[in-house]
Amino acid sequence: MGMKLPACGDGLLSGLGLCLVAAIAACVMWISAFVVPASATGWSKLASGTARVASDGTRYLAWQGEDAGPVTVFDSRTHHSKSIVLPKECVIADEWRGTEDEHGLHASSGRFLVFCPERLFELLEVATGRLRPVPGTIRGQWGVVGSRYVEGFDARNVCHQTSEERARREPCLALYDLATGVVSDRPQWQVGDLDQRGAPLICPALRREVPGPGVRAGTYSHGILGQATSPVELFRCNRHRTYLKTFGEPRSAVLAGGVFTWDDGQRPPENFRAPREPRHVVLSSYRVGTHQRRDFPLPRLRLTLAGTPGVLHGVFGYSTHTAYAVFWVATETLSSGMEPFTPMLSAIYTAPL
Repeated sequence: MGMKLPACGDGLLSGLGLCLVAAIAACVMWISAFVVPASATGWSKLASGTARVASDGTRYLAWQGEDAGPVTVFDSRTHHSKSIVLPKECVIADEWRGTEDEHGLHASSGRFLVFCPERLFELLEVATGRLRPVPGTIRGQWGVVGSRYVEGFDARNVCHQTSEERARREPCLALYDLATGVVSDRPQWQVGDLDQRGAPLICPALRREVPGPGVRAGTYSHGILGQATSPVELFRCNRHRTYLKTFGEPRSAVLAGGVFTWDDGQRPPENFRAPREPRHVVLSSYRVGTHQRRDFPLPRLRLTLAGTPGVLHGVFGYSTHTAYAVFWVATETLSSGMEPFTPMLSAIYTAPL
């Protein structure tokens, strides 16, 4: 089971002396963690042989197998699962492949972004089990799903850009209003809050910090930006910063549902040679409202190369979460052929928050 750690929030000091607060221009909080044993206690195996995995950050985790078949949706609040059949060749937009240039998740509030070769993008609505068409844009690319809007890219000439944006030939942002079905465009500097009516601009303090195309620095949620720096950081609109110390190099930073998670696991080796493994490998969670931190030691598992007898052991994969559970998506099999090898199949492990 993950170890519960006291933590400090805005102006709050832990009675155990775990937090060091430094007043530098704005309120800054440092939070360190106990060293925990590298055991796998507390994890339950949820699925194996998965090829695509996505979380809506609050309640649901969805996955598909290698053949792009039915989607399994796991309700982390009730622990119930259901299967939803998609049209042929339709796949969910998963976190491993799709969040490299975005500041949020591909799902929100029980809606998952789906790509279909002939129909392009749609939304899978868990409540009904049906697909909802998403209007096309000139550029035809959707990415971040909020509770009220879906954000994507559109052509460069459909919004009023700054001279810097025009010089960099950046695309415009497209916003699809889930309530009205209307698509609007705005320049990239006008980063909107996808969970608020009208998608108002996020606060000036964070607007320049939100990752742009080609940058994977963190995720934004309700006035807070979570960043995978070292130590990891929560940067608020009031310019308060919370720093949480890590065991290793932080990866897979996700802020959603009032919970911030990250891990210091490793990407699968591209050449199938065992990399040097840190002593302590954990998935960490921090609940923003209560300042409660937990560290979950990650399991050391078997990794194979498809079609070969090769086997490695290590902590390879990535993490995600809902408001009720954390998930470790452990790479089971790498695709064979020419290097670099890429993840092919994964197993999902879960632990309650």
